Amino acid sequence: MALGVPAYLVFDPTGEYLGAHTPCRGWQRAGTMVREWLPTPDGRYESRELGVSLQPDGDLLRVFDASGHPMLYEHEKTREIERLRAELAQLRKVSGEGGWRPRRSTL
Repeated sequence: MALGVPAYLVFDPTGEYLGAHTPCRGWQRAGTMVREWLPTPDGRYESRELGVSLQPDGDLLRVFDASGHPMLYEHEKTREIERLRAELAQLRKVSGEGGWRPRRSTL
């Protein structure tokens, strides 16, 4: 089998193609050989080339950064922005100012 990329991961959240036992199956190139890409014990597929790892998360594929922190999905980013805007509005209300600004550090 020829593999023109360093790694290839198939994600099948419905199980229609890979079956119900696993939502992912992957392969990695090792020199001229192609070997099966197995997940880590915690279920992640680590990509050194991309500096991330991938893990099935229901119908989605969760991406983790090089430090192992999950990257937010778009709906999570939207929710976090809304939360931060509400927090800022509350801080402005409490301070009695419309233009609350953080204090300067004395360090």
